[in-house]
Amino acid sequence: KQWYQRRVAITAGQKDPDVNIHIGDKVIHTHKLVVDMNSELLNLEDTELNTENSTLDVYLDSEFDDHADVIEMIIGSFYTGCIGDVDLNDEDLKVVFKFAADFLVHWLVEHVLKRFQETLNEDTFLDVFRFSNKVGCETLKAMCLECMDGTVANALIKSGDLLEMDFHFVVVTDLWLIGQTLYG
Repeated sequence: KQWYQRRVAITAGQKDPDVNIHIGDKVIHTHKLVVDMNSELLNLEDTELNTENSTLDVYLDSEFDDHADVIEMIIGSFYTGCIGDVDLNDEDLKVVFKFAADFLVHWLVEHVLKRFQETLNEDTFLDVFRFSNKVGCETLKAMCLECMDGTVANALIKSGDLLEMDFHFVVVTDLWLIGQTLYG
């Protein structure tokens, strides 16, 4: 109910949505004011003015096509200013982060970083670390390195995954292991 009330208040005087976000076969109808207040989404090159109905058509990259429902949830969060305690699986969390980082949804980037931190452990470490490299997020990478403890290091060594890590990570891990050996 609060979501609806906030949407009505934000879009007062504006009856119909004036932005159509196209993701694969799905179209999300929203308001320019709301999108503009929360992101840089309208600055995409794939944005066209539909002169028939005076709406903006925004076409997202195909990388988001399989995650249209997640993107719709993100756009819905623009009206409330929070994504809440939605139960996102690991893959959805990555999609939310990628979208938020790409389109400068700063509050959402911070929220997702906190969620990554809460779920970071020996089982998720390698996947999150690889993702941080893929998207070039030094904050997330640093979070992974801070999480490094004996349990995580030993799991990486035993699985052989340590060899797949980048040079920076291997050096830090080696130094950490040397420190653990020398100083307990």
